[in-house]
Amino acid sequence: MRNYDYGINAISASSSSSTSGSLIAFIVAIAASIVIYFVFMDKKEESKYTGFVKNLYDFLHFKINFIEAFLKIAYITTTLYVTIISFSLIKVDVALFFMTLILGNIIIRILYEAAFLLYNIYLNTKEINSKLK
Repeated sequence: MRNYDYGINAISASSSSSTSGSLIAFIVAIAASIVIYFVFMDKKEESKYTGFVKNLYDFLHFKINFIEAFLKIAYITTTLYVTIISFSLIKVDVALFFMTLILGNIIIRILYEAAFLLYNIYLNTKEINSKLK
């Protein structure tokens, strides 16, 4: 009789090894996080850091925000994607092309403006908080 396992045993063996690898990676990540937190995140040591280490310290304490640049790049990327995809719909249906081109970009704009609104609320709250201290 022939064995028709279709590689299921190989898939099972590879998934168990990837699970154990993921578990080891998770444990190492937790240990490294604890070490970094206690060694590098102490606010008393902030004045000692300069250069790259100071920038890293500010980054880990969320004093440097990249969300604004990320949102702008993501907005441009998604807008261009929807615009390019809409042109591929001309062959299918012209009405669908115009709906995707116009409504798709309007919806994307509304979503990103909402995200920027939340970010501006955060910035204003942070500024008010710093003035109260």
